[in-house]
Amino acid sequence: MFTVHQATLHDFTRLQTFYASYYPAGHPLFNEAFWRWMYLHEPYGICLIAQNEDGEIVGHLGCVQGGGRTWLVNILINKKYSGFGMIEMLFNAARKRGPLTVAVANEAGAGLLRKKGWTEAEPLQRLIWIHPSLRHQQIDDHFFKPYIMDVDLPKPAGHFWKQPHLHGIQLADGSTAVLAAKTSGLRLIDVVDMQTVIDWAIANKIRWMDWVGSSHDSLVQKLAKQDFTNITSFPWFLDPVDFNRSIQLNLFSEEPLPADFLFHRTYADMTRIGKIIAAQS
Repeated sequence: MFTVHQATLHDFTRLQTFYASYYPAGHPLFNEAFWRWMYLHEPYGICLIAQNEDGEIVGHLGCVQGGGRTWLVNILINKKYSGFGMIEMLFNAARKRGPLTVAVANEAGAGLLRKKGWTEAEPLQRLIWIHPSLRHQQIDDHFFKPYIMDVDLPKPAGHFWKQPHLHGIQLADGSTAVLAAKTSGLRLIDVVDMQTVIDWAIANKIRWMDWVGSSHDSLVQKLAKQDFTNITSFPWFLDPVDFNRSIQLNLFSEEPLPADFLFHRTYADMTRIGKIIAAQS
């Protein structure tokens, strides 16, 4: 009833129609440059699509590679075809690339993985730092302001940092982050020397920073000493700022994760904070 193949650029136009049933306008996957970056560089990511007998796209599985594992980032299934084995066909194709893992699954995705008997690991942690001069201020719409300073720092090397419309920076110590310019924030990726990061953020009037990782990561204690805390009310969706939407920092794996496994932010689709509204390229 279904066939599964790895998507190519020839599938992009058809996928736009399929995505429209799941994502709002401006979602990154509608942008061709982003889609190419995400799914046409095979060492990083691929897109698997399922078609019915009429050649209609009825299933989609986006995968990225990281830490020797295959991370599932977009599981989209036409409800008319659920329960016919399509999910397993897509998963089988993805398994050829490495053990299957999922971070930050939505409610439907988490329910599916629990039903399939996947292991649910300890939730990831998100820690927030607020500029010392702003810690008395309420976290509301007025807190977030556009970043107006010039940042003359190199972009880190590697495919991840070639992500379209992503402002990646590398500090002098080698720490890397995504500059969230619309809200004057930093989303930390790699932290080499925490004090260097803090000093740069204060000097350059960064209003907030966040870090996401495993709760047993040794960096958690170092961050806590630098006033990083778990602020549950701090929004995740920031373009536009949305206090009503939230995510679950869950972590699932088909087989139990090693005890020393540490999550890295590039393993999941969690560095972007908003839409891409730009001309298709």
